[in-house]
Amino acid sequence: RVDRHENIGEGILGLPLFWRLVNDPRFANVPGVLETEPKNPETPYRDEVSLLNGLVNAPEPPKKEPAFSLELSPAHAPIKKKKS
Repeated sequence: RVDRHENIGEGILGLPLFWRLVNDPRFANVPGVLETEPKNPETPYRDEVSLLNGLVNAPEPPKKEPAFSLELSPAHAPIKKKKS
C-alpha cells in the first residue's frame, strides 16, 4: 500500500485550508509535520515551509474550482428531468 500526499496547495485541500490552519491561534504553538515528497532533495521542504510562512497574516487565498462536483438528491426526492 502506498500513501501519497500532494505538495501543499496542489492537492484537493487547497491553500485556503492551510491558510486557516496557520492563522488559527489555537495552532500557534503546535508543531507540524510535512508528509510530502520533497520537490528538491537538496533543499527538502524549503518551498513548502516558505509557502506556509507566507500564509501567516496574509489575505485568504481564493478557492480553486473543483475538478468535478457531485450533487446528490435525498432518497425520497423525485428526480427532476431537464426540459429539452
